[in-house]
Amino acid sequence: MTSSSAPPSWLKEVPVHFEDIARHHAPPITINLPTVNDNGNVEVLPPEAYKLSPPATNEKKLAAEYRWKHLAKESGVHYREDGQFPSALLWRVVSGGTLTIHCVDSSRNPSSPRNQPLVAIQFNCPSEILSNCVGFAEFASGTVLFILTEDCVLHMISLPQEILSREERRIEVLSENIATHRPLFLQARFGQGQVSLDIPHFMHVVNNSERLIFAMKDGSIHQYNPYGTFVSRENVNI
Repeated sequence: MTSSSAPPSWLKEVPVHFEDIARHHAPPITINLPTVNDNGNVEVLPPEAYKLSPPATNEKKLAAEYRWKHLAKESGVHYREDGQFPSALLWRVVSGGTLTIHCVDSSRNPSSPRNQPLVAIQFNCPSEILSNCVGFAEFASGTVLFILTEDCVLHMISLPQEILSREERRIEVLSENIATHRPLFLQARFGQGQVSLDIPHFMHVVNNSERLIFAMKDGSIHQYNPYGTFVSRENVNI
């Protein structure tokens, strides 16, 4: 039993704004990711195709639209290895098919200007991103992002150190490091232009390894090397 004269203990919740830690982010870099059409070709769709509509709901329209546009469907933090700067990538999935990445770091690299804002990147997909199907890997060449959408299209995006540290500001450098394809084992299940209920419900990226692990809804497990077969950005039909 505590003494009545003991000082009270209070619990206070304080929001932590990563933007303050990062000394504010620059305007986001926006990339519209390509898709794989019914003929198996990779193409970039017109801008209006990337504006997905919220699912039908009985909730009030204004609240439903706000939740769809601004609240994360899924989110997480990826910590980079070997003390790289920035050391953490904060990612969120909003509006079904938009993945945003904010570079955050509590300590700034001595070689980086004190007031230089960190990078924010927004990737737009023409179809919704599957839950539990966003992952990162660290290699000697840098950080790689993997995104799988509901039409079983896999995006493999290399995030150069120069972009993440904002030493490089050209969008073309990021766009040239994107590979999009539909894995062969998913082509057999999904089919070009066909819908299948047997799609992955979980994707695990094996760090420092050229392997992805897919858990299927039928209980099977697939190990896949995304570097074996892919369509490079140079072959995209625009």
